[in-house]
Amino acid sequence: MKIEMYTADWCSACKTVKPIVISLENIEKEIIDVEQHTEKAISLGIRNIPVLRFLDDEDVEIGRLVGNKPKQEIEEFIVKLGGN
Repeated sequence: MKIEMYTADWCSACKTVKPIVISLENIEKEIIDVEQHTEKAISLGIRNIPVLRFLDDEDVEIGRLVGNKPKQEIEEFIVKLGGN
């Protein structure tokens, strides 16, 4: 499983969620700035940030969380999706 986090420097909620995502163990992570990758974010329907996209081993989206989420909720979501 892999997490793509969509963020921006000006986003205060992103600044809260980013260290949580970085601290998650045994999961590949990619932090994507929507200001630098606007077309990708638009093509994925990302309108609000932060967004956590959860991808399977073939890079198919299997889940998504939007907004400021606590670590426990993110970890529970990962377990629900079949991750660690």
